Formats: sequence, structure tokens, C-alpha cells
Amino acid sequence: MSSEQSNSDFPLPVFGESSDGVWGLPEPVPSTILLALPGDVMPAHDLLQAVLSGVGDQESKFVELDVPLNGPPFALWVKAIGLAEHPVPLIVWCEKIENHRGLPEVAAEARWMVGVQTVLDPERPLEVWSDMASLLHGAWPESTAMLDEETEQWFSGSEVAFRFASDPPSFDEHALFRIHAAATHERPEEGSSVWLRTQGLHRCGRPELEMLEVPGDLLPVAAELLESVGGLILMKGIPDPDVVFPAGMGVALRLRTWQDQAASLSPGSIGNNEHRSSLEESIGGDLTRGRAVLCGHEPRGRFGSIYTWPSDVVEGLISGSCALERTPAWSLVRSLQARQTWSQLLEAHASGHSMIACLALGEDGDDRLHTWIHVQQASAYEVTGTLLQDGAGRRRGDSATCLVAQVIDWAFEQSPEDGGPA
Repeated sequence: MSSEQSNSDFPLPVFGESSDGVWGLPEPVPSTILLALPGDVMPAHDLLQAVLSGVGDQESKFVELDVPLNGPPFALWVKAIGLAEHPVPLIVWCEKIENHRGLPEVAAEARWMVGVQTVLDPERPLEVWSDMASLLHGAWPESTAMLDEETEQWFSGSEVAFRFASDPPSFDEHALFRIHAAATHERPEEGSSVWLRTQGLHRCGRPELEMLEVPGDLLPVAAELLESVGGLILMKGIPDPDVVFPAGMGVALRLRTWQDQAASLSPGSIGNNEHRSSLEESIGGDLTRGRAVLCGHEPRGRFGSIYTWPSDVVEGLISGSCALERTPAWSLVRSLQARQTWSQLLEAHASGHSMIACLALGEDGDDRLHTWIHVQQASAYEVTGTLLQDGAGRRRGDSATCLVAQVIDWAFEQSPEDGGPA
């Protein structure tokens, strides 16, 4: 569910030097991207030269470094590459896949891996990560798949081609982290209490985000809220604990340390100390350090002293009275995907299906004010419909027309009971 969004950035109120320290963040760890390649011939490091030389008149961001390297024993070759304005070298290597049958389906044809590794810059983690991926893709554009090792997130060959079809490549902040859901029920969406947590933000100099005791039937919307906040803190930075910050229209939140939040958890709540300890043994990581729990901005409870998951925001997103702020990178990726699949909307709409579309209706060049419409007419060039929410100086039910280039997203319409726009 995407919704109407703010037409301006709201800088988070506290970005002082204390912000990183108060969250108890661990030391930065390297970030690794692996490109899966087919074929019987080992990928040659000479192919990197085309990327290092630049394309046409464009000067390359990359330069080969003449430094001694002791690569891992499985590496067939190792190179050190410098990235403009990034103080940490990029280490590139090649390895042979010994057991390709253990690979996921998207990489089943791969026989080699070419990897790149560096420590991300907390000031611009997405830019550095995207540059790492660009270095590999520029040298080996016909990959089978790409893997972000820290999040274990695979991108298929077709998705990699789509991401690099634009300039710059269309990656958004969500490429840097994943969201995990845990519940006592076998299917988290059917559980009464779900623990949501991110994986990947520590390497970006941010605390990992959590949401605790979320009702399972609200899991999709709660996960979208957590994803949007993750993108915002990667773009803007992290507020200090218990500072109320806006994350959209009608969306006020606060982040609390895990230690402060643990005391208010129900005894049997998943995500408590006992559960974390048992899970740490299986994942080999610390689930108490450098973690920020996403809560509503106001306390609840009989004495007004307990902070809980932001139920009011989630309910507002479902009803359409609240709207998430999204990053420019997120908007760009979704817009490109929507336009690429626009013919599918035209076909479904012509067949009588009820469709909705999310439009960028901001003024003064701002493309981040997003509003959903019920589609009435659609062509290859423009779309017309009635607004499903107030916003952009208009009221719900007003008619709106825009070019397909302004479409951010589209979907089959659902009723409010099904979790669709009201």
C-alpha cells in the first residue's frame, strides 16, 4: 500500500554528533555484492579495464590501485579499486562455484562469482552500494543474478538488467536492508503478536529497526511503515531516542532503544530477552545492541507510561487519513516499474477490472506528492480518475488527469476490508 505523500522533506529534528553514540552502534562491517556468472571460462579481470577507462567522454569514478593484496584462498584473482571520494578501497575478486546445485533458482546456471567489497559511507550508503554494483555490472553485464551478501537478497538477471537500464541505476534504499517477521504462529500474518526487524542497516551506520507486538492481520501495512522509515533514516540520518519526528502526512513517530522498550513487553511476547537469546545462537548475531524500536509518538496504558507499536498510524494508513513520506530513489524505482508494466493495466482495465493508480501530483517540480485514483480512463499516454484521498489541494472524489510518466504505481482495486485504499 502506497499513499499520498509529503510534498517536501521534513528534516529529522536531531542529527547531532550524539545520534550515533546514543544508539550503541557496532563497528561498521564490510558490505559485499556478488555477481553470478555462467560459462566454462573464468571471468577475466581485464574486463574491468573498460569500466576503469570510462564510457565515451565520461570520466570513470574508478581507478585501479597498486597496493599489495593477500586475497582469500578461494580467490582466483584479486584487484583493489579506488572509488572517487570514498576513502576505503573496493576489493574485487573472482571465485569458482564448487556446488552450483546449492544455488537458488535465479542463479542455477552460474558457475563463477565475481565479488566486490568495501565499507559503506554512512553519509551516502546507497550511492556507494550502487557504485559497487555498477562496477561489476559494467564489466560483466550478462550476469545470471546478483546477491547482496549481508541481507541474502538475490536480484535475478532480468531485474539486474532493469535496474541498470536507467542512468543512474534504479536502486532505492530498500536494496540495503530486508525486513524479517517472526511469530509464534507458523504463518506470521495469522499470529496475534508479530516481531518485525530489519537486517542490513548496521552496515550503513544506522540502528536496526524493530516493531514489536504487531497484530498479524496488520502485518503488510506495518511492514510497509517500517520499510518507509528505514528508507528515510538512510537518506536523512537517525533521530535520537524518544524524539518525535514526522514520517509523512499525519505520521508522527518516535524511536526507542530496545533496552527502554523491553520492560513494557508482555511476558509471552515474541522478541523478548529469552527469545532473542535463543535466536542469537542460530543467526550468530547480537539482537540487543544498536536497535531502535518504532513506536507511536504518544504513550498509552492506564497511567500513560507505555509506548507501543504505532497502531494509530497503521490504522490511518489503512483508512487513507495518513500518508507515508518516501525517498526520491523509492519514487523513481516504483515509477519505472509502473511504466514498464503499464500495458498490463491497460489490458486489465479494458477487460473490466477495477484499477487504481498512484500519481505524482506535486507542484513546482516536486514529484513526491503521491495520490491514488480510481482509474476511469487510461491510454498509453495518460490516465484519468477520481481521487481516493484528499491532498494536492484537491478533495476525495475530484477528477484528476496526468501523463503516464507521472504514474508512480498501479494495482487492482481492493475494498477497504481487504486492505486496499478507502
